[in-house]
Amino acid sequence: MITTKVINRLYKIYSTCSPAVHEEITQVIPKLTHHNMRLEAGLLRYDCDEDNMLFNEVPEEKIHGVEEFDTCVAIVLYSCILFFDKNSTKVSMHIKMPHITLMERISKFLHLG
Repeated sequence: MITTKVINRLYKIYSTCSPAVHEEITQVIPKLTHHNMRLEAGLLRYDCDEDNMLFNEVPEEKIHGVEEFDTCVAIVLYSCILFFDKNSTKVSMHIKMPHITLMERISKFLHLG
């Protein structure tokens, strides 16, 4: 099961791009047959039946890491993680919200008042 703790760990581990990502992607593509995943001209493309997905291609240089779990594969980007189900066409996305500092909160409060 993918928990908030697992998601935070993925963001921490893959905070920078890894040069070995291409090899990881090519190893995981055959495991995601339901998604028709492929690498074309520096883009990782996949088919998605869901209408609510914002995109169905990711530039390869934006991928920070690939992590495989029992039921899904996670593709980690800087500010989001795509979870591809291994047994269906389901794709889930986690979007990392920006961290607001205390000074930014105080500044916003003072400008509103």
